[in-house]
Amino acid sequence: MTLRPRATAPSLEAEVYDGSGLITLVWIGHRRLSGVDVGRPITARGRVTCPEGQATIFNPSYRLFPEPAESSS
Repeated sequence: MTLRPRATAPSLEAEVYDGSGLITLVWIGHRRLSGVDVGRPITARGRVTCPEGQATIFNPSYRLFPEPAESSS
């Protein structure tokens, strides 16, 4: 995830990989979203655009899934 410097408009970016490719999710106006963390399963919906050739959804609606259980060895 990436946090933009305070000099610019706040935004939170997350790259999501689904097994076939990457898509960037960008929430403009947010520095943090509760539950959106590295490794947390998420689904997102919205209009896909391709600025600079990278599939991106701005301000997606999303659903979080339970965090994967850590294996106990």
